[in-house]
Amino acid sequence: MKETKPSEWKLSFGADVSNFYSGRGLKVYKPFGAALAQIVNFQKTKGDDSHPLSGKRVAIGRVRYASSERMVDPAGDSVQVELDPTDLIARRTALFGMSRTGKSNTTKVIASSVFRLREQNKTKGLIGQLVFDVNGEYANENTQDGSEENAACLKNIALHTANATNSDVATYGLASHPNDPTRTIVKVNFFGGLVSKTSTADELSEALEPLLVGKMLIDGQIASDSSKYIANFRNTSLDIPAVLDPSSSVRFQRIILAYRAALSAAGFAPPDTVKKALLKGLFSKDLVQALEQSKSSDSGMYVRAATIIKKETVSWDEAVELVKGLRRFIQDTKHSGYDDFNSKYASQHDGRSWHDERLTGILSIFEYANGVNALRALKDEHDPGSVGDYAQSVMDDLVAGKLVIFDQSLGDPEMNRAAAERIMWVIFNRQKQEFVTAKKDKEGNLIPPPDILVYAEEAHNLLPPNAATDVSNIWSRVAKEGSKYRIGLVYATQEPSSIQSNIMKNTDNWFVAHLNNADETKELRKYYDFDDFVPSILQVPDPGFLRMRTLSNPYIVPVQINRFLVKAK
Repeated sequence: MKETKPSEWKLSFGADVSNFYSGRGLKVYKPFGAALAQIVNFQKTKGDDSHPLSGKRVAIGRVRYASSERMVDPAGDSVQVELDPTDLIARRTALFGMSRTGKSNTTKVIASSVFRLREQNKTKGLIGQLVFDVNGEYANENTQDGSEENAACLKNIALHTANATNSDVATYGLASHPNDPTRTIVKVNFFGGLVSKTSTADELSEALEPLLVGKMLIDGQIASDSSKYIANFRNTSLDIPAVLDPSSSVRFQRIILAYRAALSAAGFAPPDTVKKALLKGLFSKDLVQALEQSKSSDSGMYVRAATIIKKETVSWDEAVELVKGLRRFIQDTKHSGYDDFNSKYASQHDGRSWHDERLTGILSIFEYANGVNALRALKDEHDPGSVGDYAQSVMDDLVAGKLVIFDQSLGDPEMNRAAAERIMWVIFNRQKQEFVTAKKDKEGNLIPPPDILVYAEEAHNLLPPNAATDVSNIWSRVAKEGSKYRIGLVYATQEPSSIQSNIMKNTDNWFVAHLNNADETKELRKYYDFDDFVPSILQVPDPGFLRMRTLSNPYIVPVQINRFLVKAK
């Protein structure tokens, strides 16, 4: 047998053992210095699917065994702990701890380590990162940052990173900020653009994309309202007809007219392209005649509607009058004369009614005077001058490898949640499309989707609760399927028990700070060897003192995370 020399020995750790021996007569040594550094930074062998920059480890803190430490360290316990930033890519990462225990600082440390991969390689190191900044602490300088070169503001990371420019960090928010002139204001033109009965399907799709986004936001806002007339409005789709013949086009235009009238009644300002409502060609002379000849007690409303219809374009106030009159005319079938008109219409159109479910669904919002009031909560999200959809803009920035910080410190929490979900669906669907339609490079190898890493701060406000059984929501989908689509997820919260269990079960990287509740640590006991660290997690509230286990580390390492400095030392 060939004798191996100490220089040929290779350190290796496994998750289990094939045999064990009695400790009698053996000595136990506490490692320190270089030996300790080698143990805590031991890295498992990477698979074939590992990132090209795997193994480029960076120091993020030092070993710390307990809260009570010696001021002098003659034994060399205080060694650097390193992180492989690629462990986070296309993986799930949990960050747990009470407020003021260092979660945000840790987020900045790991996000900056991923951002600085571009220093290793200008192309392979470009990882798109999206931070949902619930408290505005990553997008804005604040009192926690210190005064030295905005030391802890993640937004400024590009200023001190090689191979990076200011454009590599993009900020989005609901409101402008005096110290962030390039911020993208995330508002939507709920009206969409100009359309007519002659518009093609492509023209309709482009012009109405913002309108459809706005409808989705409205549906989310009124999702909990069980009133039938609100539910009818909410459940009405504004999707463009699959077959766009002259008849379906006119019907669709009437639906869009009614929807925009509802927006106007709710106080949404129209954009310059649709300052007036276009009526030309949408209503027949037979309808005008039926409205004018009505013997109903509401005939005055119908005559007024007929008068408005005769115009080619009208103000949105007049459009509101018109659609209110039409709703009443259709509903009051026995007295308004609509039955006779509709019977004649159906006899000439293969039995089809003049109205359809989508038109009456939109018109239902006018059933009660306060119906449109349900929409007004979203007025602050509307910008008549906005072009396109900011979710697509965010996605484009991520594909370009930028760090995107979405400032959600202003705005309604429910709206922030809905906006985050919508962006996540855009990311998920686009990455999935890239996966199933993968192109080939010059060597014939399939090109995977671009790497994207998402940070969910205050995750209990974004992710579905633990009690939720719906696994079709976007966060569960990302947790379970995101890896193959190259989507990584970092979620931070004070309450591990609040996170849906199937997300926890698919988590690869763990950073756990102080938790003062046994119910929360009970959740942690289910995973790896956190049971051994529960007493320390419960008792030690020191900021930045975390227990870390990552994809490439086979065991938990207690670490004191460094304070984040935007200017790397």
